[in-house]
Amino acid sequence: MAKKPAPKAAAAPAEEPAEVAEEVVEEVVAEPTTDEVAKAANVKDAAKVAEAVKSEDKGGNYVYFASAKPEPVGWEVKIAGETIRASRSTDNNRLVWRVPKANADRMRDHHHVKIGRIIEV
Repeated sequence: MAKKPAPKAAAAPAEEPAEVAEEVVEEVVAEPTTDEVAKAANVKDAAKVAEAVKSEDKGGNYVYFASAKPEPVGWEVKIAGETIRASRSTDNNRLVWRVPKANADRMRDHHHVKIGRIIEV
């Protein structure tokens, strides 16, 4: 009967799998997603639009919210029994809501603000 050859020693891995996984996670986290880039651009655009509207409020009695993206149709927001109508921005694409400071916290809890469709400016 022939002798079986002795098993060969396994080669040591170049890097531990955990170290490789951490590097991959760091690379993925470091790159912003397309949605994040688009949202940042929308926030900057909305802030520019609302700046012109804010200049009219000398007393600071209002908090301004704007649509994150251009909206074809305006709509009203009902906060604490008060209906707040949207006005068109100077570029005529975005909607701007002028909310009294007393209702600003309630507006921040509105569904469209929570999901990012409306942003505070």
